Amino acid sequence: MSIVGDLFKVSTIPQRIMLGSAAVALVAATGYNVVQAIDNRHLSKQVTQLDGRINNPRTGYVVRLSQAETNTATCTSAVGRQTAAVKAQGQRDAATLAAAQVRYDREHAARVRAENSAASILAHTPQGATVADRVADVDAQILGDLK
Repeated sequence: MSIVGDLFKVSTIPQRIMLGSAAVALVAATGYNVVQAIDNRHLSKQVTQLDGRINNPRTGYVVRLSQAETNTATCTSAVGRQTAAVKAQGQRDAATLAAAQVRYDREHAARVRAENSAASILAHTPQGATVADRVADVDAQILGDLK
């Protein structure tokens, strides 16, 4: 007789209980293995999906991160160039402003001199008995202020 056939010819109750318990344990272990296989299949599918989201050559996180790093480097470089350009422009503007201040000071001094000269001329009362003498006096006053 075969071993399987001998197992079913168990005659004592304790042997039958042991055989039933073993069968239940075997069914439970098989059920557990089936559940684990389903879970494993589900987890494998999730791993595949997540791997695709990470490593997809067009839309994956690795590509996005690489693009972000490139963009950051580009922006950092551009900001550096702009900062240098702004500093250079500031230096040029400072030089232009200084030159304009020198011109303004020179012109302001000339204006003050002209106003003082005009005030002196206007305040001067022409001297002379004749019109020609008075014109000559005013002319001398103007020539004196121009020197």
